[in-house]
Amino acid sequence: MISLLVRLVPTLTAIFILLVGAIRAQHYDDGGLRLFVSEGGCWQGICIDVSRREDVLQTLESHPWVGEIFQTQLHISWRWSGKQPSFIDASQDGLLRIAGGLVRQVRVSTHLRFGDVWTALGQPDGAVLVRPVSRYSVYQIALYEQEGLQAITTLDCPMKVRDFWQSPTTFGFGELYATEAVNSIRFDIYSASSWWGNLRRCRP
Repeated sequence: MISLLVRLVPTLTAIFILLVGAIRAQHYDDGGLRLFVSEGGCWQGICIDVSRREDVLQTLESHPWVGEIFQTQLHISWRWSGKQPSFIDASQDGLLRIAGGLVRQVRVSTHLRFGDVWTALGQPDGAVLVRPVSRYSVYQIALYEQEGLQAITTLDCPMKVRDFWQSPTTFGFGELYATEAVNSIRFDIYSASSWWGNLRRCRP
C-alpha cells in the first residue's frame, strides 16, 4: 500500500499544480497581455525574419513606449519612455537581434508571472530547459507555437511550486541565443506524470 502511494505522489503533485493553474484562470483579467504577446511572431509591428533594420528604427523612433535607442551591427536596444504598460520591466532594455539586415529575435522583460502567462494563453505547447554552468538555476523557455512566442523564466534548483508560478517572465520571439540552443534540451512538458518531479530537480 505504501509503495503504491509513493508511486502516485508525482502524478498527484502534477494534478495539483495543474488544478492551481485552472483555478487561477477562472478569475483572471489578463490586463491587455494577449494584445501584447499574441501577434504570431511579431511585436508591435516588428516581425521576425521580415522587418528590416531601417523599418525597425522608424517604428521604434515613432513608438510612444520607446525612449532612447542604441544600436550596433548585431543589436538594437532601447530604454522605455515611461508610457509603456505597467507590466513591462522598465529596468531592462528592450532588445532586437539583427542578422542579414532582418530581425531574428526580440526580447522584452516584464513583471508578469509565469502563472499569469499560463492563465492568459493556456498550457504551453512545449518547453526548453536551459541548464547553465552554475547548476544552481535553470531557464525554462515555454513555447507557444501558434503565437510564435517564448515565455522565459529563471528558476532556482531545486525549484518550488510558488517560484514556478510567480517567476517574472521575459517574452521572446524568433531564434534562441546560441548558448541557449547549445545548452538546452526540449522536453514534453506537463504531459508525463513525472514532469514535476523531473522539473523540480532541474532536469528534463
